[in-house]
Amino acid sequence: MYRRIGILAAIIATAVFGVVSSSSAQPQPTTAAVVQATFPLVGEAANGFRDSQSLTGTGKKTMGLDLPAGAYSITAKLTVLNNNSEDITVACRLELGTNFDDSFTTLTAVNERRVLALNVVGNLAASGGTALRCNTSSATANTTLLFVKVTATRLNQTYVSGLIG
Repeated sequence: MYRRIGILAAIIATAVFGVVSSSSAQPQPTTAAVVQATFPLVGEAANGFRDSQSLTGTGKKTMGLDLPAGAYSITAKLTVLNNNSEDITVACRLELGTNFDDSFTTLTAVNERRVLALNVVGNLAASGGTALRCNTSSATANTTLLFVKVTATRLNQTYVSGLIG
């Protein structure tokens, strides 16, 4: 039964996206702060990642994806590690054009870890980028951003609304 479902999924994916790849090759890490993403089809996604990024003092660190014009849903996830014995607040902002999402956490112990997740939906009228910007609250901060992932999914269009209820 599962084999039939897999075959059916491949047929549907081929009809919708035009191609199905069975390659098991894994993406290689990049040291560039910005990853170039080009994908022409709606429903395709681009992902950039960084396994470890130092964040010291009150300086900002910016990472992101360079995207062609279009409508997108962008998600970001990272783990924040406090390397100090002092309380540190880490704030991150995910930006897509003029739309943004903010997330922050306060770490109160050495080696304490917290996960931050962000999401933004919007349109790019021209080629541009999405940016994940993080900074700390302390001039003596020694923090590490771990397993940073930024994923862009291209959409037909976006509809942003307030929540009901």
